Amino acid sequence: MENHEFAQQVKDIKAALAHSKGDQILNFDGLCLFLNVKLSENFKIPDIEKFKGTGNSTSHVRHIINTLKPMGLNDELIAQLFQRTLTGCGLDWFLTLDFTKYEGWQRITNAFINQYAYNVQIELEDVFHILEATGDLKPLQPKFPSNLAQKGGEYCKYHQVTGHSIEQCGALKNAVQDHIDQEIIDPTKLDD
Repeated sequence: MENHEFAQQVKDIKAALAHSKGDQILNFDGLCLFLNVKLSENFKIPDIEKFKGTGNSTSHVRHIINTLKPMGLNDELIAQLFQRTLTGCGLDWFLTLDFTKYEGWQRITNAFINQYAYNVQIELEDVFHILEATGDLKPLQPKFPSNLAQKGGEYCKYHQVTGHSIEQCGALKNAVQDHIDQEIIDPTKLDD
C-alpha cells in the first residue's frame, strides 16, 4: 500500500470517528419490517446457525433461503425471520437499520452481504496493521511470557501468542466489526 493511499485511509478513519460521536435519533416509523406478515401458530423456525459478524455473509443468506423457501415461506416472511438468524454484532447491525430505506428482502440481503463482505475480501492482518498504525486498535497484552508465546504453531499478532493465526482470530474479527459498526472505519476503503 502506498503512503498516499494509507494517508487517505487514515483521514477517512478519523472522519468516520468524528462523525460517530454524534447523537443518534431513532425513527419509530421504521422499527418493523412488515407489520402485516404473520406466521401460522404451528410454525417453528428451523435450527439455523446464527451469524455473529464473522464468516461468509453470502453463505449465510443462501443457507437461510435454502432452508426456508422449501417450507413455502415468501420473501416477506423470510425477511421478518432473518433477525432470528443473527446474534452479537450481526444482530446489532440489523436492529440499527432504518427499515424505511430497506423495503424488501432483496435490499436487506444486499445491505447485509455488503456490510460483511470484508470477512472474505480483506486480509485481516492488513486491517489490523492499518488500525494499529492509526492508534485505533492495539495488540492485546500477552498472557504468557513473549519467549514462550512465539515458539511453534501459528502466531496471532493481535493476541501476541501462538495457537491460531491472525486470519483465524475471532476476537480480532469482532473488534474490527465493532469499529465498522461504530463507523470508525469504512470497509470499502480498506481493500485498495
